[in-house]
Amino acid sequence: MITITRAVSILLAATIAAAIITTPAEAAELKKTAPGLDKERIEKLIEGYILGHPEVILKSVQQHEAREKAALDVRAKANLNSRRKELTRSPGSPVGGNPKGDVTVVEFFDYQCSYCRRSFLVLMEIEKTDPKVRIVFKEFPILGPSSFFAARAALAAKAQGKYVEFHKALMGGQTETSEAGLLSLATSLGMDTKKLRQDMDSPAVKEELSKNRDLARALGISGTPAFVIGDELVPGAVNARGLRELIERARKDLPGLRLEGG
Repeated sequence: MITITRAVSILLAATIAAAIITTPAEAAELKKTAPGLDKERIEKLIEGYILGHPEVILKSVQQHEAREKAALDVRAKANLNSRRKELTRSPGSPVGGNPKGDVTVVEFFDYQCSYCRRSFLVLMEIEKTDPKVRIVFKEFPILGPSSFFAARAALAAKAQGKYVEFHKALMGGQTETSEAGLLSLATSLGMDTKKLRQDMDSPAVKEELSKNRDLARALGISGTPAFVIGDELVPGAVNARGLRELIERARKDLPGLRLEGG
């Protein structure tokens, strides 16, 4: 099925194609071989061909999209390598699992993302069964004001040494992402809610969220969840088996990854 966006792309491609073919130089050259054709006639021929062979334009658009995606993938790969230290060793990013683990799993997530909550269960299973896994949490709120508020509250909890507990309660569905729900959670964890509110507006919290957005953009991440494990970037949810395979592949490449700061 052709979406509205694809239809617009096809129309644009057709327009560009017609414009290119009917430039003065092209038209003059064409008249040498077909003197009876003028610009209007040429345009009608092009229009007729496009209407009779729409698959040609569609193929052109698909090839263009494929080239763009390949270029984006190359840039993302380069950024993953050049910014690995920011991904895995940023002081502002909370860490779970084994802080001294040999393999780091980086997750970009949103507390209101249902797929992130499913992935949370998988990560908890991995954490229990693989004591050498280190988890880096990248708050990436993209689903509205409630997501942004929850991310700020979670990062503020880090200042009181309660980030992991706060994160697990949110991802485990034990509380709502509303202001009342988050403050109630903080109270249940023995936190100072006044300090929490103050820290939510701190430069450190704002800087961490800004850095995460920048990293996500550099890696071509636009949705949640998204994982970086070793030398691989994986958009979308991953099941336990897939996550274990990624972790084991990363373990085989540990010497090279360590040289890059992973």
